[in-house]
Amino acid sequence: MGYKSPLYGRRTVQFKIHPFTFFESREMLGGFEREDQALLYGVTAGIPEYLSRINARKKIEDNLIDLFFEESGRLFEEPTNLLKQELREPASYHSIISAIAGGASRLNEIATKTGLETSGCSSLLAGLIELGIVRKEIPVTEVRSKKTLYRLEDSMFTFWYRFVRPNISGISRGIGASIFESQVRSQLNHFMGNVFEEICRQYLFLPEIYEKATFVYGNVGRWWGNNPKEKRQEEIDLMF
Repeated sequence: MGYKSPLYGRRTVQFKIHPFTFFESREMLGGFEREDQALLYGVTAGIPEYLSRINARKKIEDNLIDLFFEESGRLFEEPTNLLKQELREPASYHSIISAIAGGASRLNEIATKTGLETSGCSSLLAGLIELGIVRKEIPVTEVRSKKTLYRLEDSMFTFWYRFVRPNISGISRGIGASIFESQVRSQLNHFMGNVFEEICRQYLFLPEIYEKATFVYGNVGRWWGNNPKEKRQEEIDLMF
């Protein structure tokens, strides 16, 4: 792509390689029950190289500990290393991702949690969106909206920033397995909430499902807003 690159100007096609969907990831997770396949898809975000590190002869808990909660684990420092490769000053990006993983979803909430100016925070978010780490959402029924929310696009980043980053010191001291048992195991179902929503979206676009639909649907996503009849805020996880 660069002017000084050996093959500059010679490429004939360009396309982006996307992560596997849950249904594609299952082909690499044949030794696990479907519920465990979904969890392993969630913590790896469908990246084939990460999926290839999973040992089908081990329990799912042992795989998670080996990948994330051992200092030598393949994914123990992965988000940090990725940000260092892509960004010049990753510290501010770390704080933004941590804020979103911790539940902040609106621009002013993220700016408050990180201590950044709103304009600067917006610029950094744009960079994370371009990298495919964060996504910007508005209610699926609207074209333009002031109800903008920010969510982590990459579920591996969500898992890492929620469970690994706050415990790096303890994991480095060799107590990662204990941290997993005491702080992580009971939170896995909660972590899987957004992952399950994504799996449901993927299901709707499986060829064998889409072709049998009684109507044509295109954009599928979440809706949130005021219910004038009940006079309360509501959210629909999947709507088209």
